[in-house]
Amino acid sequence: MKVRRFFYICLVGFVSALVYANKPVYAESFLQGDALRATFADKTITFPNKNGSSTSIVYFGKDGTMIAGNSERKDLRLTGKWFVKKNGFFTGPMELLCRRYDGRPERCMKVTIAGDTVKFVSLKDKPAYEAKIKAGQHIP
Repeated sequence: MKVRRFFYICLVGFVSALVYANKPVYAESFLQGDALRATFADKTITFPNKNGSSTSIVYFGKDGTMIAGNSERKDLRLTGKWFVKKNGFFTGPMELLCRRYDGRPERCMKVTIAGDTVKFVSLKDKPAYEAKIKAGQHIP
């Protein structure tokens, strides 16, 4: 019985060491909780679209609504919801900014901010994109 207990203790210690060793170390800290909500509530972000021909514009309402537009195509509008969601088991609790446009799957990202620039990072810790942020609704 003592051998079995010793084996389980060693196994738990080994797994814990692996998890800790593989835990990413961040140069930047990600926004969490109220700071994450306050950063986006009643704010607009702008960023170049993938091909660089126009600017994508997303407004985050205080009530969790979201409107997305495009600087070149005024008729192109998406609506949806944004929210903060807890994530992570092995890496510790992490709160993510999630967006779900009507009829599309949910997409969640980690967020950092420096001045008026927000950086979005994928769940696999790959930089996704950067955006400028300003107060109010600025959808044309």
